[in-house]
Amino acid sequence: MNKSEAYKWAWDHNVTVGADPDDSSKNMAIVDDWDTLEDPEFEVVMLALDVDPQNFGFSDEYSTCGQCGEIIKTSPDSWGWQPDFWLGDGDIVCHKCLEYCLDMYVDWILERQRESGKPIGCILDREQLETEKFVLKISDLENGLHLHQTDDPGAILRYCNTHSIDCIFRVFPSQFSQVFDVYMRANTGDQYFQLTQDELDTINGDLFETDSSGRESLKQEYSNLRTGEACKRMLENISKGDY
Repeated sequence: MNKSEAYKWAWDHNVTVGADPDDSSKNMAIVDDWDTLEDPEFEVVMLALDVDPQNFGFSDEYSTCGQCGEIIKTSPDSWGWQPDFWLGDGDIVCHKCLEYCLDMYVDWILERQRESGKPIGCILDREQLETEKFVLKISDLENGLHLHQTDDPGAILRYCNTHSIDCIFRVFPSQFSQVFDVYMRANTGDQYFQLTQDELDTINGDLFETDSSGRESLKQEYSNLRTGEACKRMLENISKGDY
């Protein structure tokens, strides 16, 4: 079977072939169901297309970029998994193609945050965010199951929304908690700018406090999530023998 015949078979059977998102040096196939895999021609077609017949996935776990057509993994496979794509209003865009629509992606996140009042994790890296005039304002905040992991991204977002500040969150999940960085820029309503040093100093005074040892941390109103409070009450009850 030549490649033209193989591609036609793949098209007729709704099989997608492309670079494996976990190892771009290999190709993989995306199929709809087991029936396709059990077709006696499947292996012949895959070999003609330089695909290991054992390297496949199902279409409910993968998709393709609406811009470049590359295969995208859309199904989590571990607690540390994060999407590296943007599922916008009806289209899916891989991380590589986001480079060509950074402003649209950022505007989409900011609009959703304003509408819902809830933080949304961003997949852009620091360099990409700096291109959009954001500066890293707070790093390594934590929210999780331990008592000190009570930093509240929602409270930070509410502060920003009432002070004409655009706010973006980069999230780094772990098994029982998540660490997040906060990026900010000024927004006048029709234009956005990088924050000045005076504005950064004002934000510092509003959000942070310094203890007697000189350690800087978020003020209580921005680091008081129920998760931590619930854990604290649970531990208090355990210490009393009240389960």
